[in-house]
Amino acid sequence: MKRAWFSKNINTYEHCHAKLIPTYRNSIQPFKNNFVRMNIKTYISLLFFTVLFVSCERDIEFNGEITNPLVAVNSFVTPDSTVSAYISLSRFFLQDSIDFQSIKNADVNLWVNGVLKEKLTSGNNGIYKGTYKPTAADQIKLTVNVPQMQQVSATTSFTQAPVVLSIDTQKVVLSKEVLFWNLNSTDTLCVKYKYKVNYKLTFKDNADLKNYYRLIVKYISYEGVWNNNTNKVDTIIDERTTQYSAFDFTDVVSGNTKDPLSDEGTSPVGTLLSNVENKYHVFSDDIFNGKTYVLEFSTGVTRNVRDINYGTLTDVKHKVYINLQSISKDYYLYLKTRAASSASNFFSEPVKVHNNIDGGVGILGSYTSSNIVEFDLP
Repeated sequence: MKRAWFSKNINTYEHCHAKLIPTYRNSIQPFKNNFVRMNIKTYISLLFFTVLFVSCERDIEFNGEITNPLVAVNSFVTPDSTVSAYISLSRFFLQDSIDFQSIKNADVNLWVNGVLKEKLTSGNNGIYKGTYKPTAADQIKLTVNVPQMQQVSATTSFTQAPVVLSIDTQKVVLSKEVLFWNLNSTDTLCVKYKYKVNYKLTFKDNADLKNYYRLIVKYISYEGVWNNNTNKVDTIIDERTTQYSAFDFTDVVSGNTKDPLSDEGTSPVGTLLSNVENKYHVFSDDIFNGKTYVLEFSTGVTRNVRDINYGTLTDVKHKVYINLQSISKDYYLYLKTRAASSASNFFSEPVKVHNNIDGGVGILGSYTSSNIVEFDLP
């Protein structure tokens, strides 16, 4: 039978892998403290939403032209990997459906340095694949022909892959929580650490070109299974993710700054005033062109040291993979405008997502990757 355990250093108790349920020795004091902390932003929030929701609502009929769908091409190419592309039809913004109709009968041709290299093979769901692997010196062009529609095309080339010179790390412990079987027990059930790792990545920018970059941080989180007979972790399995969930891009080039009025998004007004997040972690060399630059960012980590009650132990180990990409200008503008178009700022203007498809819509982007750096987090 599963039992609850208790923490001696905080006023909480929990079941393993379940949400914390707060308990207070003095139920009046937390309320009193919260009431004192109320400030003028709370009243501004209430006033704003009172005015907003008592406003009149009016339906406006759309009298503009409903445009015909265009051929949409989405492809991202990199050296030493085969070329693929997703071909579909664009959709009118007032359509009820959010799905895009894939095209399965297109002729998709790959051109390399002005010479036809191969015809991409149609697969499932509008994805077309080739067999040629480009080199860093290649210029790549895609042409797409769909019956009864005009030909569309796009061209891209590769920039020099960035070289990561070094990465320095600093571990900062944020909290430590020791859980026991009960309030009077000294038998440790689980020790939870929360900490962050600060990184300083040093690389050299190419002064001869205008460069655009993307920072990629991936990780593997390991889960252990506790053996009550041997009193140790028997099995370790991994849980792979595509992006670090607690990745904080803090460097000035990221543009991830907060409006002082936004209250970091914690209040209703703050949510409306919050700035656009650099969700794809892209930046340019505007402030360090041709120089050696130190890029700063951090990752948050939760680690459980021991758990003998429920048979599993999550987050016992982490591996982090850091990759700095040099991306094409079109790819950079596409990611920047895509992030801006999905921003939740209530007062922001609509943003048109960047497009480099001649005769259609979509993106043909290219990128090269640095040497991938791997870390075992403590």
